[in-house]
Amino acid sequence: MTENQRIGLATISTELPRKCGIATFNHHLLKGVYEDNRVKVHRRYSIVKEPLEYAVGEKDRIREINQNNNVSWGKVLQDISQEAQHWRDAGSDLGVIIQFEYGIFRDKNGRDFSVNLVKGLRQRNIKNILIPHTILDNPDEYGPNYKPIMQELVKSTDQIICLTPSAIDLLEDVYGAPREITKFIPHGINKPTRRFNRDELKKEFGLEGRVVELIGGFFSDGKDFKTVLKTQARIKQDKKYNIITIIPGITHPDIKERAGESYRESMINLARKQGLSVLDLRNSQSLDVLKQHDLKKYDAAFLDLFSDDNDSEKLNTLSDVRKVPNNGKSQISSGEIAKGLEGGRIVLATENYYSRDLAKISGVFTVKHGDSESWYDCENFVLSRNPQEKRELERASATVASTMYWRDKSRDIINLFETLIHYG
Repeated sequence: MTENQRIGLATISTELPRKCGIATFNHHLLKGVYEDNRVKVHRRYSIVKEPLEYAVGEKDRIREINQNNNVSWGKVLQDISQEAQHWRDAGSDLGVIIQFEYGIFRDKNGRDFSVNLVKGLRQRNIKNILIPHTILDNPDEYGPNYKPIMQELVKSTDQIICLTPSAIDLLEDVYGAPREITKFIPHGINKPTRRFNRDELKKEFGLEGRVVELIGGFFSDGKDFKTVLKTQARIKQDKKYNIITIIPGITHPDIKERAGESYRESMINLARKQGLSVLDLRNSQSLDVLKQHDLKKYDAAFLDLFSDDNDSEKLNTLSDVRKVPNNGKSQISSGEIAKGLEGGRIVLATENYYSRDLAKISGVFTVKHGDSESWYDCENFVLSRNPQEKRELERASATVASTMYWRDKSRDIINLFETLIHYG
C-alpha cells in the first residue's frame, strides 16, 4: 500500500501516564491501530489538566489539550484542518477519533468545548467518530447542560461507536441519534498469552485451597467497596468458603488530588471493623510483593498498584471470581468487567447497561446497587456451583472474550473509517 493510499488518523483522548480508564483503553486501541498498514496515526491529542511526561518516543506524536481552555481546543481544530488538507492534497484523507466520559470536557459553567470542535470538523467534512464510555439515561438529573451537549455531538458526528448493544437504543431514545450513525463494536481486551496456570500460581503465592476474589480498578467513591466488604465479612462468618480478596488499585488521581488517601484508608478501616484481617501494602511495585507475606493470615490484601499487562494477566489467572462494584448505573463499558472476561472468569458486577448485556451471554452476574443482600445471594450462588458448572461459566466468559481482542476491534474501527472516507 502506497503512502497516499493510507488514511491519516488523529485521536483525541486522555493518554497515559494520566491514570484513568479511557487513557488505558486508548493505549490498547492504538497498539492495534499501529499494526494496521492501512492507517497512519498523524497526531494524538492528549486531554490534560496540567502537562504530562510521556514515554520515550511518544512525545513527538502527542500534542496536549488543556481540557478547561477553549483556546486550546480551537488550536486543535486549526491543526487538524491544516493536516487534513495536506492529506487531501496527497490524494488521501484524515479522520478523527474522539473518546470521552460524560463531563470530561465540561468546565464549571457547564460549557463543553468539544462541541465546537466536532461542529468544526463537520463543517470541514473531516470524518469523526465518537466513542462515549458513559451515556446517561437520566441526563436532567445531572443538570440542564448535559442533554443538549450530547444532542449537539450526535448531530455533528459521522458515527458513534457503542461499546455495548443497548447503548444504541439509549442514544436513539434519549438523544435522538439515528440508528444509522451508531455501530456496536465491543470493548477490547488483550489476547491472553496462557503463560500462567491458576493452580500453579496459587501455590506460588501460598494460596492453595483459597477462593481468590479480585476487585480491580481505581479507589474512588464511584465504586461501592463498602457493600462488598460488608458482604465478605458476612460470608466469612458463615465459615463455608475460605476466601481472600485481593484489591490491587491506586486511588483515582482526581480523588487523591481532592482528598489524599482518605477514601482508601476509610475502606481499609471499614474492612477491619467488619472483622476482616487486612494486609495493607503501600507503594507496591509489582504483584509479586504478595509473595513476601503469609497470605493464610489474611482475608483481604490491599495493594497500591497500577497494574501493567503482566500483573493484570497474573491477577486474572490467580482469581476465581472478579467483583466489579461500580456505582455508575449508566455505564456502557467497563474495563474491569472486560478484564474478567479476558481471563475467562466469573464476574459479579453491579447492574448497568454493560453488565446486563454481558450477563445474557457470558459468566457475568449482576447485583443490585448498594444491596448487601443481593451481593450475598449472588456470591453464594456462584461459590456453591460444582466444579463442572464453574468451568462452564468460565468457558462462557472465554467464548465472549474471543470476539473482543484489541487487534480485531482496532481493525473494525479502521474499516469503519475507510467506509466513511470513501463512501460516506
